[in-house]
Amino acid sequence: MRRIRVELRIEGLGPAAEALRRALRPDDQTAPPWLEIHEMVDDEDLVLSVEAPIERLGSVRNTVRDMLDCLYAALKTLEGLEGKGLKSDSGEGAR
Repeated sequence: MRRIRVELRIEGLGPAAEALRRALRPDDQTAPPWLEIHEMVDDEDLVLSVEAPIERLGSVRNTVRDMLDCLYAALKTLEGLEGKGLKSDSGEGAR
């Protein structure tokens, strides 16, 4: 069976890579069984992969688009927190 695999690597995120991985994880767990989604942190990089049968190319495209939209929103949120002096790697807010 032919399959398509897309891998995204966002480099140099530092501690934010783990926060972003955790932010994406809940949505990934509701994926249909034919769609494989994996996320991992490699050094300071976030690595995401999406794999499915080639017949599901449109679904892969939509999934990657959704992931990029979520990443964009999460990155903007982290930038806002860091701009206010809050750390993105601690999981805690200001008190």
